[in-house]
Formats: sequence, structure tokens, C-alpha cells
Amino acid sequence: MRARPMIAATVTTGLLDAIRSAGADPEQFLRQVGLDNSVLLNTDGFLPCSAYARALEGAASLTSDSYFGLHFGERANPNYAHHALWVGTLHCLTGSLLVTFLKSVI
Repeated sequence: MRARPMIAATVTTGLLDAIRSAGADPEQFLRQVGLDNSVLLNTDGFLPCSAYARALEGAASLTSDSYFGLHFGERANPNYAHHALWVGTLHCLTGSLLVTFLKSVI
């Protein structure tokens, strides 16, 4: 059995603030994507890549911003920007293709 691909939770730093700044409700977002706030607050932890992809897709949908991943990456802390910008850019350029890929490798 293959291990599930994981990503450092630091990529979610500022995600709820970005959602709030885009005019959406972070609590609704968490319910919609099935994430617990403690996962996002644990910057030493990891989360499945598929959960992160669902989070970006959910945030894009909830905020009606198909470029949410890119905008989130622009706001990232420079210490973590390489993660957020890479994933945000991929999300922006590939949309659901990335989500489909991540789901297929799980």
C-alpha cells in the first residue's frame, strides 16, 4: 500500500485570513471542505495533498475567485512563499486538472 502524499501544513498559513479578506466566511469554508481549524493551526504538521487541493478549490468556489490560489500565494509569508506560490500557481494554471491528478495518486 502506498503512503498518501502529504504536504507541510505551513502552506495553509494565512488561508483563513485570505478567505475572510475575499469576503467569505472562514467557518463556512472549513465546513465545506471538511477541515478542522486545528489542522490549519498546526504549522508543524502535515495534511494530505488531496485535502489541500480540496481547500484551494473550495476557497476558489466560495470566494467566486477562480484565481484564489494565485492571490493566496501573493499574500504568503516570504518564509513559506515557495510552497504557497508553487501550489497556488499550479492551481491557477491547471484548475481541476491538479485536483484530479492529486486525487488519482492517493
